[in-house]
Amino acid sequence: MTLNFSDILQESLLSIQNASKNPYGFVGLPSGLKDLDNTLCGFDNSDLIVVGARPAMGKTGFLLTLAINMAEREIPVLFYSLEMSNPQIVNRMLSNITGIEGNKLSSGRMSEEEWENIIKVGKEMGKFPLYLTDKCDWKIEDFCKKVREDVEETGAKIIFIDYLQLFSTRERLQNRYEEVALCTRELKLLARELNLPVIVASQLNRNVENRTTGIFREKMPQMFDLRDSGTICDDANVVMLLYRPEYYTRSSEDENGNDIRGLAEVIIAKNHMGREDTIRLKFSPETGKFEDWKSYEPEVPFINRPNYEETLDNFDSLSSPF
Repeated sequence: MTLNFSDILQESLLSIQNASKNPYGFVGLPSGLKDLDNTLCGFDNSDLIVVGARPAMGKTGFLLTLAINMAEREIPVLFYSLEMSNPQIVNRMLSNITGIEGNKLSSGRMSEEEWENIIKVGKEMGKFPLYLTDKCDWKIEDFCKKVREDVEETGAKIIFIDYLQLFSTRERLQNRYEEVALCTRELKLLARELNLPVIVASQLNRNVENRTTGIFREKMPQMFDLRDSGTICDDANVVMLLYRPEYYTRSSEDENGNDIRGLAEVIIAKNHMGREDTIRLKFSPETGKFEDWKSYEPEVPFINRPNYEETLDNFDSLSSPF
């Protein structure tokens, strides 16, 4: 549909005005990670956001942390896992929130205090607007149809997918490169159609490990490391790459003697609405939780903030600068 420029300008100015009134200071959905939000200004509707990482970097934990942070803020979340079952995802979430190590949850060998914590957190999580699907053999065409139905049923505001390379397609294509390219294109079109952020995890190829210069910084991922298709970074509005220097150095310090225990870097390699940057986060491999590297003042309790839905409903009532 072709629109008059003046109408589009009016809508953009209202959106900027809405951001100034929003308690988060931006119109995108908050990640719950302050430094990440300061750079991205939240996750924007219609964006395809790719999170790339090698194994053991925590990409599933990163997606779960974001999903939990949003669900805690009463933002309806759809989470699709093509790799793990729903009970496994829930256990990961319980570990993330309680701080109880995953192996304890799997074995059930916990102290009385830990059991009480699990029960308390479980009751709170039961109120989260969080919806899980763990089907593992999706054709991308069937998946997009399912997402449309789920969004209509749940009113979800954001979609998480773990992970891209597990999709296949009904199309007869020449190679895997073309297949993954079609999948990313379909996810991009889905984000545009539903006007929601779609966050999808992606594997990286082995080039990262094969770099043999001996300098651990050479192990940092780059966009061309995204596995199976060069079109992933073309279709994505935002590309984030996870990197844990402690994992590659096998040391608690970097080359300058700085403490890197638990350090995870989120390399924002592409950001269509802002700057590229590298965000430092704390990562706990035992619980899969990501947190801000620096300490910040606690957020204003959400019970005292304007209702998220009301903020959106009142969008059209904001006064125009014209």
